[in-house]
Amino acid sequence: MRVLYSTFGFDKAKVTRAMRALGHDRLVLITSEDNTFRDDFSEIERVCDIASTPMEVLVVDKFDLLQAFQKIADSIESRKKAREEVVVNVSGGTGLLSSAAMLAAFQTGVEAYHADDRVVRLPVLRLPGMGERLDPRQVDVLLRLREGMRSGPDGRSVDRKERLDVGVLLELKNLGLLRTSVRDGIEISLTDLGRYYRDWLIKARNA
Repeated sequence: MRVLYSTFGFDKAKVTRAMRALGHDRLVLITSEDNTFRDDFSEIERVCDIASTPMEVLVVDKFDLLQAFQKIADSIESRKKAREEVVVNVSGGTGLLSSAAMLAAFQTGVEAYHADDRVVRLPVLRLPGMGERLDPRQVDVLLRLREGMRSGPDGRSVDRKERLDVGVLLELKNLGLLRTSVRDGIEISLTDLGRYYRDWLIKARNA
């Protein structure tokens, strides 16, 4: 099964060009909920009906890069686990949505294209996986962090039940995965990216 993911804003032509140029058995349209009420969206549905191509809609927040990236990457990873082939068209929608789809393609190591007046294949830049970016110490600390945990200067939590490596906490902060504030010790909270990394690591361990 070959699945075409395509971003969509308001121009159906960018999607239909990709459909004609890139062989596929199923279409996954990446868009925001408001775009599903556009006439061009209905036209794409009609084209899929005529071609007997199953179509799914992946609804994302077109103004939230991290949320869109996470939803697209997670969806692609689930396809890959099912041994389906994935290709991504990034030409439709807002620049932010296209960027999110491109980053997701790079993260998951699938082919990405920009289908407009001509179809351009983008380089496959396989980014290191989540597990590859963090060393075992960083993974251990990230998985043990609790939202709002407070730590003393020595890394021991205020409730004395956990002791975290202060150096690793600093490394994770520099990677943008957590933030700290001084309030009765060092208060630790995960950033959106940190929560994404931790959720990914938990899924990987439970897989």
